[in-house]
Amino acid sequence: MEPYQIIILVILLLLFLYVSAFLLIISNSIGFRRKLRKRASALMVLVSEKQEILLAWFGLFAHEKIALSEEDKALLSSLKNINLDKPSPEEWIASLNLLKSAQMRLGFLSEESDLRGSLAEKKAYVSTLHDLDANYRQSSAVYNADVGAFNYWISIPGFSWLLYLLGFRKKTLLS
Repeated sequence: MEPYQIIILVILLLLFLYVSAFLLIISNSIGFRRKLRKRASALMVLVSEKQEILLAWFGLFAHEKIALSEEDKALLSSLKNINLDKPSPEEWIASLNLLKSAQMRLGFLSEESDLRGSLAEKKAYVSTLHDLDANYRQSSAVYNADVGAFNYWISIPGFSWLLYLLGFRKKTLLS
């Protein structure tokens, strides 16, 4: 074989290896992107369930005819207006903080006011919220692990610029 043929063969072999590695990387990146979408949907379902439980818990005060302060009414109004339709990371964190503050406020109001007639419902809501919080923590841990794997695959040197051109962007971890 001539030297130029050996050089062409080596170049073709390297090109084949590069394309093979790229196909492996893009395959894994697409797989993790799909997983992240499914996990994000599951997290949104958990958060919307928590929102519904908190709204129902607020409804106990209306049912028992217990007056709410203006601050509590504003909290209820903002709780009703949470946007869970593909929120940005900032909106997601703000929504979670709002849900957490509403849960803490409802716990305080329930202890402060007299909810004797609805005590069983209150206990059911608290139990459900604890279960939802536990499920959310587990789901967000799995989501964060998948975000780490996705970010790893799209940041491999020599391929990251191609993946960037194909629309793969780094994801942020949930807090």
